[in-house]
Amino acid sequence: MGLSAVTGGGWKTPPPGFPMPAAGRPADESGVSPMTASMNGPSEVEIELGEGFADDDVTVLVDGQELWRQDNVSTNWSVGIAAVVRVTAPASGSPTVEVRARGAAAVLRVDASGGGRVRLRANLDPHGDLHLGPATGGPVF
Repeated sequence: MGLSAVTGGGWKTPPPGFPMPAAGRPADESGVSPMTASMNGPSEVEIELGEGFADDDVTVLVDGQELWRQDNVSTNWSVGIAAVVRVTAPASGSPTVEVRARGAAAVLRVDASGGGRVRLRANLDPHGDLHLGPATGGPVF
């Protein structure tokens, strides 16, 4: 499974040490990250807002539609999570998930054709760059 994040300045790959999908395979020609869930029906997209958030206004969009917004989001450093956002995406096609904070945006297209749940993680680095990719490990909350 591969990914590329789009930030305000164009295509950007995750920084060193950011969890990468298996073997770092690139997305296919359509830009879709092959993160296929296994159930039928609408897909739940779970976004872990992780490290680097400090009283930030955060917005989550799916296919350009705002589905979640929260002000004053801050990372709880004892668990490394600021919030866990759950939104519903269409079960067909390849929805685009976008996270916005501090004037930055990160976008990832996911394969939701199988329904079920897709888990992502967003982190803000010290320079204010927002990174969005597959979540590693088990569900947080």
